[in-house]
Amino acid sequence: MFPTPGKRRRLYPDAGRLQCGKPSTTRLLLSETLKERYGDKEAADFIREYMKANPSVRGLNRIIDMSLASTAEGEAREHLDMLKQVSDKLLNDKSLYKCRRCGFETPLMQWRCPSCKRWGTIKPVVKEV
Repeated sequence: MFPTPGKRRRLYPDAGRLQCGKPSTTRLLLSETLKERYGDKEAADFIREYMKANPSVRGLNRIIDMSLASTAEGEAREHLDMLKQVSDKLLNDKSLYKCRRCGFETPLMQWRCPSCKRWGTIKPVVKEV
């Protein structure tokens, strides 16, 4: 038997604090603890509650993993596999910016190129699909 949301707050008082702010793997680790103690449903409920207020690709990826590990079969499993591939790609793709003047590349958007010192020349690199 797994705890109700009110009881969950008493068992895991830090869960509320973890559910605010930027996305963190701490919540996913806490969901693993909930899964071990109370089962998949409790962990899925915890992530679902968090995702309502703080949607993220990492959280979506975790929900897909949990769904694949449970009873997904047939066409539903194929759809989840496809969503898993897309979410993995989104997590692994990093934006890249490049100076149009000197070619300097950086993972961070900058208004002024650190190499040629020109303003407004760094633009996102368009990836081919």
